[in-house]
Amino acid sequence: MVHQQIILFNFHYNHMTAGQKKCLQFTKKYQSDLIPALSESNIFVATAVAQKSIESGYGTSSLAVNYNNFGGIKGKPIYATGKTSKGWAIFPSPKACFMSYASFLNTIENGQRYAKALKQTNPLDQIWWLVYSGYCTSPFNDQTKNADNYIKHCKSYVEILNQRGIGGKITAVNLAAYNQAIKNLQI
Repeated sequence: MVHQQIILFNFHYNHMTAGQKKCLQFTKKYQSDLIPALSESNIFVATAVAQKSIESGYGTSSLAVNYNNFGGIKGKPIYATGKTSKGWAIFPSPKACFMSYASFLNTIENGQRYAKALKQTNPLDQIWWLVYSGYCTSPFNDQTKNADNYIKHCKSYVEILNQRGIGGKITAVNLAAYNQAIKNLQI
């Protein structure tokens, strides 16, 4: 049985897409910023990582690099320290951006806008509800095509994070286990 599990792990490891590898690298790199921001937030790790990986080019976009803005966030939301001349939020750290994201999803419109999304029992359903509740304005033009492509793009990231056992919600009970699992990621 153990031998069979090792073969299965090696199969999944060797057959990751380049995007899935970058997603896991993103998770590992920003672990100390993501985990506290998502703790007790009702946001699946896989949801946040998939979204923030896509929206920031795995942390390489100019907004992420220069302003710690991992999602094209505009204005001056909570935890932002300013905004650029083009209106993009400036955050003092990646953690501040992730905390702003979690706060936004949990509190906008008194917590009602994304309430259904935050009650979902898996990350893909959560992403679907976020997108169709008005979250998604990614680079595609047609509204429906935009949402469907965004969700499709997130799916492979959700799958690889779930395969590694780090796609769920973070609570006080599993916080240490999440930190250890991400720290031990083999990429």
